[in-house]
Amino acid sequence: MGYFGLSNIISSNYVASSLNVLFFYLTWTTLIMSLPPLHIELVGSFAIRVIFYWIPTLLFTAFDNIMPQLSSDLRIRHGTLPSGRDQFWIGINGLTNQLIATAIQGLIQFAYAKLLMYKTPVFDIGTTLPMPWTLLTEVLLIFTVREILMYTLHRFVLHNPRRWRTLSRLHSIHHRHSKSPMFALRAQYAHPIDYFLLQFLPIYLPAYFRRVHLLTFFLALAIYSLESALIYSGYDVFWGLLGGTVRRIDRHHSPGGEKMDFGIWGIIDWVTGTAGGRSRPEKEGGAIDVNKEVSREVEKEKSKWKNKLKQ
Repeated sequence: MGYFGLSNIISSNYVASSLNVLFFYLTWTTLIMSLPPLHIELVGSFAIRVIFYWIPTLLFTAFDNIMPQLSSDLRIRHGTLPSGRDQFWIGINGLTNQLIATAIQGLIQFAYAKLLMYKTPVFDIGTTLPMPWTLLTEVLLIFTVREILMYTLHRFVLHNPRRWRTLSRLHSIHHRHSKSPMFALRAQYAHPIDYFLLQFLPIYLPAYFRRVHLLTFFLALAIYSLESALIYSGYDVFWGLLGGTVRRIDRHHSPGGEKMDFGIWGIIDWVTGTAGGRSRPEKEGGAIDVNKEVSREVEKEKSKWKNKLKQ
């Protein structure tokens, strides 16, 4: 009986999954048959930004303003957030940047299809859906290239005022309110040129050159949008890689943190020695420097023995 019961459950789940895939396939096919590819890409991209960035960001913002004391207790850094007026204009700036990014996507599609005389869109918009393994590998590739590009531009261009004074000055807008705790609205707060270089280009460029399926790009954009809202929230409630990323973002945007933690994942920072985990006390979100702690204990023991010998 147990076997047949398990078989029924597995069969029902398989049938349900198959029906969901079939329904999605029919919906997607109907969509691409009834709308131009440009409309699907632009409307879909902006809808993903709204669902995966703006909804969680606005929920975090409402929580911060409705329950400020509880919100402060959950943060890595305590302190007062900017006024409601400032938060409003920070949000408007982020929305403007996203609208500009969507418009740039449209210009790229127009130039590719009309000016360069290609008959196919930049991304693969076909009825054949990408296989799960292809979807996973291409999204992982996009984010790996994103990390490399972001680290390089962030460290060597946007934080290099000697050689790139204008771009460094524009990037400083993203570092305003550094004395206040992190909050999710700051994720998209930047000068439009800085936003294009640091947030649009690293995620769009690898997808463009790979000419991935549009659904693959949508998935990468959804992950990126949700990631932005979470890692800029400043909440010290996440664990694992996500929790470490929240602390890295907080360190980089703290006063004096402009010379550390240039990436998102932190792997390149760790390899190149720009990780800032040991630059702050543990109670402020930094990591424990084991060697330093051992050295302190050794020095304490040496002092005790010296005092005993003197006596």
